[in-house]
Amino acid sequence: EFRQKLTDDGMGILKSIRNLAPVEEKLYKLRHEIACDNNINLITASIMSQKVALGFDNIFFEITYGDYAYIKTLPDAKTLAKYLVYIGKKINKNVCCCITKLDEPTGQCFGNIIELREIYKCLSGEMPKDVEETILEFGSKILNISKTCSDENKAKAMIKENIQNGEALKSFETLIKNNGGNFELLKEDIEVKNVLPITAPTDGYIAEINVNKLRMLAKFLGAIRNKRSDNLDIGAGIVYNKKVGDAVKAGEIIANVYTNSDIKTEKAISMANETIVISNKKVKKSERVKFELK
Repeated sequence: EFRQKLTDDGMGILKSIRNLAPVEEKLYKLRHEIACDNNINLITASIMSQKVALGFDNIFFEITYGDYAYIKTLPDAKTLAKYLVYIGKKINKNVCCCITKLDEPTGQCFGNIIELREIYKCLSGEMPKDVEETILEFGSKILNISKTCSDENKAKAMIKENIQNGEALKSFETLIKNNGGNFELLKEDIEVKNVLPITAPTDGYIAEINVNKLRMLAKFLGAIRNKRSDNLDIGAGIVYNKKVGDAVKAGEIIANVYTNSDIKTEKAISMANETIVISNKKVKKSERVKFELK
């Protein structure tokens, strides 16, 4: 069914499927039971087993590292990338890995409809710099390993052209509609009961947007689930107006929290403030993609 969707639409999203690669689930449990969640060898086997089971010849991985990721350091991320590429070569698969640091969310939004609307705006040409960098870097690598375009600059130009001429947005519309979604909702402003402004307490520079505390905020708002039975507030989330490295002034609105709950507002503001670290020293903006291996 998934392969047919790829044939018909040219794209698809596949959620985790039980029994697709039984060894993957066993390896995941094993890692947890023997306290080896961060073991690179077991992570490699777990990741590759499911990808190989799908039967694709070209596989692209984003490997994130940082304090709140499975992989904590850049050297470990490089080791994982090397293992994935090595296994790919052994089984005649084209594998490419890009390594990124998880020190802030990509883009400005975290939530359900909030993120989907951000995608709509990005593909309409309103794109934050880090999203543009990610799309161009990842997209050009994918076009390369699939032998669609071997020249990186030309590949990036192809991607830009398809965003500018509206083809990328049309593809996104197809993806949404063919999976039962209402694409028209993304054209409208987000409607929630409460929009809570988060202001900078002092002058300075954004040093970090703490991803772990952001996840805790999202769970509290109902933007993501603690367990499968939890209800989602699809309008809940947070939109950051600033990124790491940006200058801020005391009292400036640096984020907005969205929630449909009247009883969560005070704590939500407090938790949102805790996600943002401000330094009195200038913070250098880092490149999104740290390393590539294929």
